[in-house]
Amino acid sequence: MSKKEVVRSVEAEAIVNTLKESGESMTLAEISAVTGMDLKTGHLSSGRAAGLIEADGEKEIEVLVKKSVKTYRYIGK
Repeated sequence: MSKKEVVRSVEAEAIVNTLKESGESMTLAEISAVTGMDLKTGHLSSGRAAGLIEADGEKEIEVLVKKSVKTYRYIGK
């Protein structure tokens, strides 16, 4: 019986390799920074399905958020 060949995208392979080399849990943003790729959650699925990676808790991060606010000017007499 022959085994089915597993084909992963370049992005999915980069995630698996980065986590393997790191030896630590990382966020997807951290992995993206290390690989220089714009990684999405969908890139995790083949590594999860193969039993190579798994979710490992949560991490709090600070985020700088841009938001639009109104400005005002004096128009009195």
